Amino acid sequence: MADPTRRGIFERLGRGEASISDLAGRFRMTLTGMKKHVRVLEQAGLVTTRKVGRVRTCRVGPRRLDDEAKWIEKYREMLEDRFNRLGDFLERTGYVAIDTVVLTDLGDGRARLVNTSIFHTKEERDAAMGSGMEQGLNDSYAALDRLLATID
Repeated sequence: MADPTRRGIFERLGRGEASISDLAGRFRMTLTGMKKHVRVLEQAGLVTTRKVGRVRTCRVGPRRLDDEAKWIEKYREMLEDRFNRLGDFLERTGYVAIDTVVLTDLGDGRARLVNTSIFHTKEERDAAMGSGMEQGLNDSYAALDRLLATID
C-alpha cells in the first residue's frame, strides 16, 4: 500500500468490482503494468480476481486493513496527546501560537497533510520544539512508512 497506484486501485475496488482493462484505463497504464499491481495486492490478500472468458475481474479481497487502522488510530491519539501537551505548555507560559492543519485529497488514494505553526518569537518556537513534538512527528511518520512498506 506504499505505492500510490495500489492505494488508488484498492480505493477504486472499494466502490465495486472492476476489470483489469477498466483499471488500466483509469490509471493510464498498460494491461501488463496493471496486472503486476493487482498481483501484488492479490498476494497481500487485499484483492481477489476471477477470470471469465477473456475478462479478469477484481474485487476487494478477504484481508481488511484492521491492523493498519488500529495503528493509525493509535498514531492519531499519540499526536493528539502531543498537541495537547504543547497547548498546555503554551497556555502555562503565556505563549501564543497559531496552528493550522490542511488535508488535501490528491486523488488516486493519495493525500497531503500540511501542518503550519506560527510563533511570535524565536524563543517561542524553540520552546515548542523542545517539547518533543517535532521528533515525535518524525518518529511517527517513519513508523507509518515502515508499516506501509510491509504491505507493498
